[in-house]
Amino acid sequence: MGHSYGTLLGINYVVSQPERVLCYVGIGQTISITDTQEANYNEIVAQNPKKNKLITAYKSFKACPCLKHLSSFQKLSLQYFSKKIKLEQRNPLKIILSSPDLTWRDLRWFFGMLSFKKHYNRNKKLLDYTLSANTYSAGKEFSVPMFFISGEFDKHCNVALVKKYSETITAPIKDMIIMEKCGHSPQIDNPKETAHEVKKLILRI
Repeated sequence: MGHSYGTLLGINYVVSQPERVLCYVGIGQTISITDTQEANYNEIVAQNPKKNKLITAYKSFKACPCLKHLSSFQKLSLQYFSKKIKLEQRNPLKIILSSPDLTWRDLRWFFGMLSFKKHYNRNKKLLDYTLSANTYSAGKEFSVPMFFISGEFDKHCNVALVKKYSETITAPIKDMIIMEKCGHSPQIDNPKETAHEVKKLILRI
């Protein structure tokens, strides 16, 4: 099971080590960051064609799809969606700080993200790979059950793109669960119901 960036790792692990995998569960499945931003842009502009700052930011990202331009566009697009969508979200910072597995190294990495330049330089290869990755390149045929869980309001990993991908692939069993009133992290927004759905999927194997 993987979440967000972890779904890129998960899909590739399934492809390379299928004999070691009982099933795959992708939560907030990453398909393509560039395709997701395009979908978000089209949705916003269709409703608000005069969003000039957002249009300019997207054009910059389209011309040069780097992390800096992605961050600029996401800041504007996610602000728009946050005003339209009201989620009953738990505080992720509180969850992180209360984790029994939290270590000093985790905190150092977490606070290291506060400096954009340092964070990018430290993780350049990882971030560049994530930005350019496309899940379709991993293949469309799988020998293990493939399951996907998305929050209905996930604007980081477009739900329509995940649905299309899940319909495209072949697998012994496949399914997609959409969690109501959840965003990119249903395991944080509604942990009990997400765990319940995961258990139901595993019982189908």
